[in-house]
Amino acid sequence: MSRIAAPMVGGMISSTVLTLAVIPAIYALVKQWRILHGVER
Repeated sequence: MSRIAAPMVGGMISSTVLTLAVIPAIYALVKQWRILHGVER
């Protein structure tokens, strides 16, 4: 059971970081780029 614990904890941590930090940051960058280039109204 301990052989699967480390990858499981790592996956849970990385998915949390991805969901809370990386995806909103990418969304904000795309939104800012679209506003600057006149794609958004």
